[in-house]
Amino acid sequence: MLVRCPRCRAENQVSDYDPQQRAVRYLCSGCDCIVSLDLLLDQVPSSSAPLSFARVERPRTILVADDDAATRAVAAEILREAGYDVLEAGDGTAALDSFERGHPDLLLVELLMPGVNGVDIVRTVRGGGRARSTPVLVMGSVFKPDVVALLESLGAAGFIDKDGLVDTLVFRVAQALGEHDGTSSTAL
Repeated sequence: MLVRCPRCRAENQVSDYDPQQRAVRYLCSGCDCIVSLDLLLDQVPSSSAPLSFARVERPRTILVADDDAATRAVAAEILREAGYDVLEAGDGTAALDSFERGHPDLLLVELLMPGVNGVDIVRTVRGGGRARSTPVLVMGSVFKPDVVALLESLGAAGFIDKDGLVDTLVFRVAQALGEHDGTSSTAL
């Protein structure tokens, strides 16, 4: 597969990768650095390529970030049971680090984490880089229309009230990923 280095834009041939994993670490021949490639974003379109990573059927990866371990565990279990791969982070800083390394398909983040909170994460994801179109769902226990409006204006994919998390999580994630019926977790 031909990919483009996100640092120096040099094209590199990658042959040793797991088609189920979106991110791969690779030594770039152009800048001689080890970079984390996102196979979905960094593949060079080519009519001669036998298979595009975007067409590989694979489980979608969801990053769940919440400083409350119990809520994080419940959300992760619901998503795993629905067929998603799940990454977990206990705070906003760890979430942003995991986002950069793991290239998840969607972020589910708590609104009111200490330090880097859900609003900060939405701003960071939307504000930079090639993965700025990654959907971010924000969850919280405090539903206020002005907060939801702020999240929408920043580009969040939606807000989930934690009181309805068990009943709505899979549907809302599937909706944010563009999956039609809420039961499939593979690429369309």
